[in-house]
Amino acid sequence: MVNILKNIRKRLNNDKTFRPYRPDQDSEIDRAQIHHHLANAVWGNNYSAPVQEKLKKGARVLDIGCGPGTWICDMASDYKNSTFFGIDVLPIFPTERPFNALFKIGNILHGLKFPDGSFDFVHMSSMGLWLTQEQYETVVVPELVRLVKPGGWVEIMEPELEIYNAGPQITKAQQKFRRGLKKHGRDPLLAIEIDRFLHSSYQLIKVSRKQKECAVGIPSSSDLHIQYAVKTNCSSFCSSSTTTINENNSNSETSTDSNYNNADTKAIDVNKENAERQIGLLGAQIAISLLVSSLVSLYEIRQQTFERKVQKLVKEANERRCWINYHRVFAQKQKFIL
Repeated sequence: MVNILKNIRKRLNNDKTFRPYRPDQDSEIDRAQIHHHLANAVWGNNYSAPVQEKLKKGARVLDIGCGPGTWICDMASDYKNSTFFGIDVLPIFPTERPFNALFKIGNILHGLKFPDGSFDFVHMSSMGLWLTQEQYETVVVPELVRLVKPGGWVEIMEPELEIYNAGPQITKAQQKFRRGLKKHGRDPLLAIEIDRFLHSSYQLIKVSRKQKECAVGIPSSSDLHIQYAVKTNCSSFCSSSTTTINENNSNSETSTDSNYNNADTKAIDVNKENAERQIGLLGAQIAISLLVSSLVSLYEIRQQTFERKVQKLVKEANERRCWINYHRVFAQKQKFIL
């Protein structure tokens, strides 16, 4: 793992592109994994586009910006007749994967090496901090459209990078966050523009949007039973997933079929009595840690103060009813282009 992190850090140091946070620690990879399960709990599923029947029969699916591959592994375990491809600029892919999941290094801004119309379903999530609005609209969306088959579906999930009903400390941190993002051409509210981007493509029809609120913080931060339960579930999940880098072979080497047990890696306990509190707790963990780590990358605060700052802002979130908005936008590619 030490060598893996050194290689990631070296690659990032050689890349002068702005990055909202630097995945050079286990915690960054863990956060991406936990965020997947948080989003799944908020939505109640892994996708909103009407592709279930296709997935059951057998489809080719692409996930862009897949990170550690949690969405891919989840979906591949649920739909064994389909084949799933994960693409990311950094090969932080799982060493164990379902037999029908593949991972490759790729950068959508440089074009992906797949023929036109290669996939029945193209999925992308949480890329708003990594892309400018111009890149999203003029490069990324056209590439998504190119890759999907006529009659296939494109789906994008993005959170608004704004904590609503925030207290004074979170508000101050968000002001610094917005100023820093603006300098680098990022828009924290990019999520609300995505349907406009998809509408701009004459090849897409049936553009639809869904929106969900995700609590940030829990009403009572003293509920130690809930905090312990969530922390235990998250730790169990994160410790079960390791990452690997292979510079010479961009595909993961190890494949598992029946050994990959989705139920064992769920970070959310869906018990009805606890679910809302757990979502709020994890919502605060994800939203606040992303906010603070971005401020570190923007040189607004020092790395040494990271943990203390996160704890302070989470405490404030627990004292209020804060939330963030998640958006899913999906559209179908026309079967016949006149």
